[in-house]
Amino acid sequence: MKRRISSKQSAEVPKRESPSVNPHTFSGHDLDWEPLPECLSHWTGFVLHWVSELGAQFYASAMTPLNLRPLQVGILQLLAGEGAMVQARLGDKLRVDKASMVTLLNDLEEQSLIERRPHPSDRRAYEVHLLEAGKQRLQEAESASIEAAKQFFAALTLEEQQTLNRLLKRVATSNASWKSPTFKDVDS
Repeated sequence: MKRRISSKQSAEVPKRESPSVNPHTFSGHDLDWEPLPECLSHWTGFVLHWVSELGAQFYASAMTPLNLRPLQVGILQLLAGEGAMVQARLGDKLRVDKASMVTLLNDLEEQSLIERRPHPSDRRAYEVHLLEAGKQRLQEAESASIEAAKQFFAALTLEEQQTLNRLLKRVATSNASWKSPTFKDVDS
């Protein structure tokens, strides 16, 4: 079963508090976090959840100056990497529901980064095309993403970062069965 992002979640703007309120500033990014309590660090799944939440806040904060949300960067990257596609396919690839996808695309279209055109053979569908301004914004997002990753993963060596990326990609692209009735943590 795919996890879908709801309309409410996709429309949320990252919370930004003033530095005087939030003492947890990470190289200029205000984040809502505290260090992981030791008693919660024994389960890989929870640690992954914790780091994922912190990483999501950090990445969203890095994309805010570009007027992009993380899912919008994903849309631009998919269009750049795989070419024009119908918005339903974009939603499937990003695991985003139809209403949320429309909201995300409306915003990108208002910024003249993408364009929706009638599908050549399916009157019910629209193809989403990346425009030149979208390609340029994607390059800016890539630069911001690289800088954000350097800051976020500063506690790891370059080799450790590459290993983490490789392992996460393997999990993300595996054909592992999620239907198993028992989940056992490898660190137990």
